[in-house]
Amino acid sequence: MLEKVVERYISALIKAQVITDEDREIYKYHIICALESVLVIMTMTIVGVFFHEVFNVWAFIICFFLIRNRAGGFHFNSFWKCYLGSVGLEFLGIYLVKQLNDNTCVFECISIGMMVILSGIMLVLGIIAGQHTVGRRKF
Repeated sequence: MLEKVVERYISALIKAQVITDEDREIYKYHIICALESVLVIMTMTIVGVFFHEVFNVWAFIICFFLIRNRAGGFHFNSFWKCYLGSVGLEFLGIYLVKQLNDNTCVFECISIGMMVILSGIMLVLGIIAGQHTVGRRKF
């Protein structure tokens, strides 16, 4: 459904001579990626509001998108499977942290420290891995 709407939008842009027909696939890909990212961010934010953890969810989203853009990893074969997997893991993670959290500063400091350290490691590893895949990346 999303692809059909984007395709109609791109056809309108071509008809209005805003873009050329040669660029159709590039625009289609990037618009779909942007809309999928917005959907994931909105859903994760709603989950954060539900659990009263908006700050932590936004910290996760920032780290998640930084890592996702630089590293490979496991990929589902469709957006909806990826969407449900990502949001489901976020939901599960927040739920488990809420269950483990006994409102002590120590737990929160350890969690934030681990998040920062692991994010740094993942960014470095992602950049290194990304250097080997630049030639294989397609739009």
